[in-house]
Amino acid sequence: MARASVLRSLGAAHTGVRHWIVQRTTAIAVVPLTLWFLVSAVRLSEATFAEVRQWLSSQLNATLMLLLVIAAFWHAKLGLEVIIQDYVHGRFLKPAALLAVTFLAWLLAVSSILAILAVATGS
Repeated sequence: MARASVLRSLGAAHTGVRHWIVQRTTAIAVVPLTLWFLVSAVRLSEATFAEVRQWLSSQLNATLMLLLVIAAFWHAKLGLEVIIQDYVHGRFLKPAALLAVTFLAWLLAVSSILAILAVATGS
């Protein structure tokens, strides 16, 4: 019994399973959200900015757009972390790359969210 608890605690950060589950969950979320976005983009391809603003001011459309941005950037960040951890070697390069990916993901996600909210609210 004690051996099982020791085996469960092995691992560098004890978050491998959580990372894997979150990456799969975000992938599952991104698929229907992307399909919704593509259909919406095709429908709005001839629309004016005022029509797009009106479309995005709908609570459902704004919520789905925000969810797409959050899920897509989170999924991209997780995927890039795996690539860096597997293929980037170096005492300083690996942590710097992981930090850069996290910073960029946050920066782009927050910028996208603010842009969506600005268009949706008309500010």
